Amino acid sequence: MLTIVVLVISLCTLATYALQPAECEKKFEDFRGGVSTFECPANCDIGDVYVVGGPVAFQPDSLVCAAAIYAAAAPVTGGQVVFRKLTSDPPPTMTAGTENGVTTIAPANAPSITTVYFLFDVVIPSDCAVAAEDIDQEVFVFNCPADCETHTPTTTDVVYDDANSIFAVQSLICMAALFDGIIPGGSAGAVVVQKQQGIMSYGGAAASANSVHPGPLAAYQPAFTFSTTIYPDCLQTVSSQPSLVVFICPANCSPNLVDVVGDEIYNDETPICLAAIHDGQITAASGGDVIVNKRPGQSEFSGSTRNGITSISGGPDDGFDFSDCINGSPTRSPLVGCSCTATWFGDACDIMCVEGSYDASNNPACTCNSGWVGPMCNFPIC
Repeated sequence: MLTIVVLVISLCTLATYALQPAECEKKFEDFRGGVSTFECPANCDIGDVYVVGGPVAFQPDSLVCAAAIYAAAAPVTGGQVVFRKLTSDPPPTMTAGTENGVTTIAPANAPSITTVYFLFDVVIPSDCAVAAEDIDQEVFVFNCPADCETHTPTTTDVVYDDANSIFAVQSLICMAALFDGIIPGGSAGAVVVQKQQGIMSYGGAAASANSVHPGPLAAYQPAFTFSTTIYPDCLQTVSSQPSLVVFICPANCSPNLVDVVGDEIYNDETPICLAAIHDGQITAASGGDVIVNKRPGQSEFSGSTRNGITSISGGPDDGFDFSDCINGSPTRSPLVGCSCTATWFGDACDIMCVEGSYDASNNPACTCNSGWVGPMCNFPIC
């Protein structure tokens, strides 16, 4: 009986711990580079956390999200934060305190020599601080904002090898794109990142470009390059799109670039154009315009084989689907919808009034001419 009681207590303890999202346990020291970004989840247990420092500077072994709540860089409900790793001699003052439900502790022994510390930065756009290793996909498109070289103080936060022309995955994507010339200095742009096997040692770059001078790394890291053969729109997802939008898919998007998740309703990480090929809205060879509808809060996604593409199933997530223009084409003027070919009407251009006229106020009905009946006014009254 005693064994059973102990087991129950242990299970309860595990269940309570499981309520804490794993991301809440990330520490500053888990991130490489001078500038990093992280998406703090909601529901971090801030009643018993380990944060050293404050009110501005924090030690490397502090929990990122708890420190962000303390410093008001992110709310308890979660959010994206950008932070910088700095060194100082003498080190900044760090004191204990309680803010926003988080209690910090002072360093056990105040260091008297140069020390590494972290602080949150609200000036750097979060997308400027994303490294390739922060993205799970092997091939993906990333939208870089303008002026990353101006906002990001650590312009050397890029690891490169001149001999192989590859970047280590710890490199900031947009800073690497500036160095590579994929994005001109001061400009925004979309880049296609392709991860690949790395090398044992990165030699750095002989010269700088666009204010970026990559450094070396004497250790193995996976690598990435920028693709100039894949059009970025082939891999664009709905994350940066409005809830209803006409999206223009280019020709020759390869259906084998990344996974397609879903059938009719697709996971929001599935590229719009690859889903459109699977759904039969367009062909890979010709591309075309599609109407995209965001569908948040989907319980699951099923897989299928359609139009030469096999999609896979997936768990709960946000999603999207397409509006059909059966006898017409998507248009953005004056509103997102379908522009129907002659004699066809309705939201999906699927109504023809053979002997009558389309009545928009009675959508989707036809007003039939005398002597004709039926949904399409195509049956004469005998």
